[in-house]
Amino acid sequence: MLHMRRNAADPQFDEKSRAEFASLAQNAGDALRKVRDIVHDLSPDEQTTAVSTGVTDENIERNNIIQLLREDIEHSESMLRDLGFTGSISVRGDLRTLPTPALEFARTVLTELVANIIRHGEPAHYLVQIYIDSSLRIESRNRVRTASQLPHSGHGVAALRRAVAQHHGTVTAQLDGDTWHTVVTVPLPFFPTNIYTGRKG
Repeated sequence: MLHMRRNAADPQFDEKSRAEFASLAQNAGDALRKVRDIVHDLSPDEQTTAVSTGVTDENIERNNIIQLLREDIEHSESMLRDLGFTGSISVRGDLRTLPTPALEFARTVLTELVANIIRHGEPAHYLVQIYIDSSLRIESRNRVRTASQLPHSGHGVAALRRAVAQHHGTVTAQLDGDTWHTVVTVPLPFFPTNIYTGRKG
């Protein structure tokens, strides 16, 4: 995977090849993320903790997902750094106040925003911020290679918009000079809605 990341940032390859390498690196990273999830799910330590401390299953699950989100952030920063990007992913607010579905949602959005930076971004400064207050808001800013490669469409963007719609949220994206700015906002409390029936839950 590291080899693919390096090729994606190597100027000796044309832009199309670099984008393909970046996509392959992202897919490999997503696979590793799923493996980490499985390992956490199978870990016997969580059951031991529940018995010894009396912590509820819900709190254990929330703490596990918070840990996975932090690992996602570290992995994403490392991957972007290997590709020649400089920047950071930060959290403003208390993750412990979010319900488990909102934390899972934040992981999904983070994965898609980082994937867009890799696929369409020029290796330069980027910024991803997760805000938690009266809403859950996740923003990303990064320089794009060319205007023709903006992430207007595609399976990833379409899936993101569907996911946000299920939670009564919005996705806004705009080009400011050569910087692509995406904002995903969902209200709190977090009540998923079936986009086909319009029913909550």
